[in-house]
Amino acid sequence: MAFDISKIKALAAEAAKTGPDLNKQTAGGDFKPPAAGQTRLRFTSYIETGVHTTRSAQWGDKTKGRAHFTFELSGPKHPPKKLEDGRLIPETISFKLATGQHKKNDYSKLFKIMAADYPGVKNFAQLLGEAFRGEVVHRSYKKRDGSDGVAAELKNEAGFTIKGVSYEDPETGEARKVKVDEPISPIRVFLWDYADLDQWDSIFIDGTFDDGNTKNKLQEEIKVAENLGGSAIEEALTEAGREAELVPAPKKDVAAGEAEGTTDASDGDADDADPEPEAPAKAPEPAQEPSKPAPKARVAKPAAKPATARKPAPPVDDDADPLQGL
Repeated sequence: MAFDISKIKALAAEAAKTGPDLNKQTAGGDFKPPAAGQTRLRFTSYIETGVHTTRSAQWGDKTKGRAHFTFELSGPKHPPKKLEDGRLIPETISFKLATGQHKKNDYSKLFKIMAADYPGVKNFAQLLGEAFRGEVVHRSYKKRDGSDGVAAELKNEAGFTIKGVSYEDPETGEARKVKVDEPISPIRVFLWDYADLDQWDSIFIDGTFDDGNTKNKLQEEIKVAENLGGSAIEEALTEAGREAELVPAPKKDVAAGEAEGTTDASDGDADDADPEPEAPAKAPEPAQEPSKPAPKARVAKPAAKPATARKPAPPVDDDADPLQGL
């Protein structure tokens, strides 16, 4: 039985009132940021991508080392998503910081916070896989197309919301620890001065976005580092006959309307100010496990060279040595 055209028009009018407006297009899919509020954290990824120059009309040019951090969320407000095939996809928050040990540097401040529950650690790599608490904070911003966006961060106006799992029970005064779920994401690390092929392969992400640009963001950032020449990863790839992997992928124009979201944290200069914003982290890929490059014919890796055989990477700044004591 066919619908009367008047009924169809009435239904269509109701849908126009309460349903989506298809005139409004989106560039980032249906990604929703993690819910605001208290959360439990696992530190799952720490990637050093070398020295880069940040250009800002407000703060000028700054040449610093850069590191990417990823935390996996869990708890009542942030359960993992279960796919039809049974896989679990956790919610994550990622950000990058300029490295350095200056007391105003957010990198240095974050390490002090995270190391409080883990006496004896000297660098972020030693904290990978460890548990923390935090608060997800929503920050509103304008996308390039003028529409409103929301970024989820582990930082508020006072600083990082990350803290250790230990706390004092307000009723009994006893020391307790928050129970944090075991990590679902693989633990990843790339240490600039100690990089090898296993670390390099572990951060490879296959595929391209809808705009044609590669998803392999971390390796691409490493490829254009100002101190790539003579670095551990350049030598490792060259010795393995894989130097072609150091060639940056071609870049395509970013589609209009792509979001601008989380900021780089300060490097200790300009009164602890933030440089210009970058795009927020996308929703995790379904497998959460980056595909490794297709197998290539590799030259057998020669015996490790003594440390003096490799050219030292230029320093980030006078006092920046985040891996001192590793």
